Amino acid sequence: MSFNCIFDEDNFDIAIRGQKPKDYNLIARKLEDSELIVVASPTYLQNMGIPVILEDLKKHKCIEFELPSTGRKILWHFCKKGKPIELEIRGNFTILDDFLATNELVKNHAGLMQVYRFSVEKELKSGELVEISTEFNVATRPFFYYIRMPNTYRLM
Repeated sequence: MSFNCIFDEDNFDIAIRGQKPKDYNLIARKLEDSELIVVASPTYLQNMGIPVILEDLKKHKCIEFELPSTGRKILWHFCKKGKPIELEIRGNFTILDDFLATNELVKNHAGLMQVYRFSVEKELKSGELVEISTEFNVATRPFFYYIRMPNTYRLM
């Protein structure tokens, strides 16, 4: 199961997230930098064509993800000669809360999506999804684990 917990409301003590916390009652430790790639189904690419440059993304159906904590849509990240590029994508679908739902849309020919490579490894190996190569290298995004600071301490 995958969802975004709110520590105080959902009674969780630890979580893994792809962004730094804004809550000062959390301790964050970086786990890794995860590679982001753009993927689509072979059927979608056969029908809509393969984007080659970033400008081509404007002509495609791109699947967006909105962060439940902020209500902001996630920008797509690319890299050109070591310089990060953030791109605002407009799409036909916006997914809220469950990032894995974007994978289902992509597998069902709904459009392009920027995802973490680890989340689609199986589909890439089977040919169910195809990685799109653009003029820019795809970037990485860090993952952190968070631990909630206890409100009370017990001294012995």
